[in-house]
Amino acid sequence: SIYGKVVMATDQNSLNNNTPQLSINVMPVGVIMATIGDGTSTQRQPLGIYYGYERDATIYTADQIGTVGLVTGIQWYCATAATAAVPFKVYMKTTPETAHTAVTWDTMVADATQVLQTTFTFSQTGWNYFTFDTPFVYTGTNLMVLTETYYGGSGTTSPYFRYTTGATGCHQYWYADTNPPTGNGTLNTNRPNVGITLTSVS
Repeated sequence: SIYGKVVMATDQNSLNNNTPQLSINVMPVGVIMATIGDGTSTQRQPLGIYYGYERDATIYTADQIGTVGLVTGIQWYCATAATAAVPFKVYMKTTPETAHTAVTWDTMVADATQVLQTTFTFSQTGWNYFTFDTPFVYTGTNLMVLTETYYGGSGTTSPYFRYTTGATGCHQYWYADTNPPTGNGTLNTNRPNVGITLTSVS
């Protein structure tokens, strides 16, 4: 189904607080929110800062997304809040693969498109929505969402995010203190819950 939860609000700030918002399970003309994952287990990924430099890559299948279009924003569910500001970047790319091969972060991100760079403090629990600086044209196949945080040094207390157990190898992560990680990533099944906003293009 291409029907998804549509969160209606006037701006990004109102999406990032606990003010009640209108949520309806319909598809407005040309816009959907593809919400993937309903698990309540938690992990630092995709935006951890326990280590100074953390990286994350997750594959979401075309069937999970349900449609094609211009990806204009993304949201993650913060389960445990923290007080430190998280500097991060988001990248996207498509892939025919449903599982990762363990590679370095530099290899993983080399052919990806950066869609967002920002800093945000996850001081409240719940969904936190981010509008992209550069929309991503999604034409099908599987979508890979890549994130990198760069708090620096040895990191600090990190927010935690909800995830859902997915297919083997659907998730890969890297981390290091002092300098960005250089080795191959670690594979697991902990796919972060996500909401992806798509707008149809003619």
